[in-house]
Amino acid sequence: MDSIEQLIADWIRIRTTLKGQLKHFEAGHTVIVGQDSSQVTAEATERVRRCVIEIELLISHYSQRG
Repeated sequence: MDSIEQLIADWIRIRTTLKGQLKHFEAGHTVIVGQDSSQVTAEATERVRRCVIEIELLISHYSQRG
């Protein structure tokens, strides 16, 4: 496996982890004492979604180079 293939494999694992976290956030399981849980969850969900999109773009871009 070359370095690009390894990067892609790593990104796929990261994407899987982030998608699992998204499910957790979307189910409303985030509670932070002293903060508005719904706001914290909404912000975290949006940030993780952006990360997933970026990782998917990386996977797509580097997959086409091979």
